[in-house]
Amino acid sequence: MSTFEDDDNDGVPTALEFDGDTDGDGIPDYKDSDDDGDNVPTLNEKPDPNDDGDLSDAQDTDGDGIPDYLDTDDDGDGTPTRLEDENNNGNLFDDLATGAAVARFLDDTVFDTYAVTFVRPNAFRRTFRINVTLEDIDLTILATDRFELGTYEYF
Repeated sequence: MSTFEDDDNDGVPTALEFDGDTDGDGIPDYKDSDDDGDNVPTLNEKPDPNDDGDLSDAQDTDGDGIPDYLDTDDDGDGTPTRLEDENNNGNLFDDLATGAAVARFLDDTVFDTYAVTFVRPNAFRRTFRINVTLEDIDLTILATDRFELGTYEYF
């Protein structure tokens, strides 16, 4: 028996990620570490804040019914999230307006747009697990119905 698991480590269980490509970048969501293409990793947009596999409580900053990890404008201010990276370093959490306590992309009172060229590279991991089981073995010195050789994992 061989099992192949594709996992992008984005906080959304692979089995729950719909068969699609939300941001249209050619990478299916189950392999995409930034499902909406806004330069904020899906995991950092709290798709499953209590890790119970139920995404109904996913973070939705602007309350528009689209969870942040699938929303290209997380705060609903009309400025696409990816264009709120003032210093163009790919870390939107370090971009705060003067006197603000929250990052621009989560602050609906800040409307500045920046020329952003940074594109977050996709991170993807493929796991292979191969279980080898021999059954009905009779080698004269060894007779058994089942002999498990263990599991080989490659990450």
